[in-house]
Amino acid sequence: MQKFCKNCGAYVGETTRFCPDCGREVQNNSIRYCPHCGDELVENEYFCKNCGTKLKEPKKESLLDRHKIPIIIVLVIAVIGVIVLGAASMMLPYGSQEVQVDTFSFEIPEDFVLNEDLSSSENTAGLQYVTGYWDNYGDYIQIDVMYTTSYNVDQNEVAKEVGGESRSMMGYNGYYNDLSDAYSFSFVKDNKLITVYTSNEDLFNQISVL
Repeated sequence: MQKFCKNCGAYVGETTRFCPDCGREVQNNSIRYCPHCGDELVENEYFCKNCGTKLKEPKKESLLDRHKIPIIIVLVIAVIGVIVLGAASMMLPYGSQEVQVDTFSFEIPEDFVLNEDLSSSENTAGLQYVTGYWDNYGDYIQIDVMYTTSYNVDQNEVAKEVGGESRSMMGYNGYYNDLSDAYSFSFVKDNKLITVYTSNEDLFNQISVL
């Protein structure tokens, strides 16, 4: 049922607590009174029959008022959607990059950056030792390639000497080791011993030999 403000006589919505025109708290009544003389008014009158005071017409509900709650709901859903998409994008796997160690190409996550200070290439008494080292936010990937240049050595025998758990990874059969501060996988390709070290075991799933 329509309510009226006793202070100014304006029409007020059923669930409205304060008058939208004068701000006074609206009592739960359906009787309208003239704000000038206090005479009781008929619902659809816009002039007081007793004193002639012009009364305020009912405030028309705007389109925005009518859809205020649905608009708020839509905005909340939109904000939640942005948050969810942002979180999902953070969980997506990184892209990859191609890196070179000696004559071999590897694919590793693109967010790892080459650390030149820890990368090297040395040849001592016919033993070639090449190291590539990449790191990012707390994790690292190190790839070592070792082989002989002045004499013949079966690197498969060297791999056996390195030892570890026999395992197939990155498309090759080799030896896996859970070290105290890292994980390693050693295998032989073109009679060269390749050892991949990582600080996080899950990184092996993101490393491949090209």
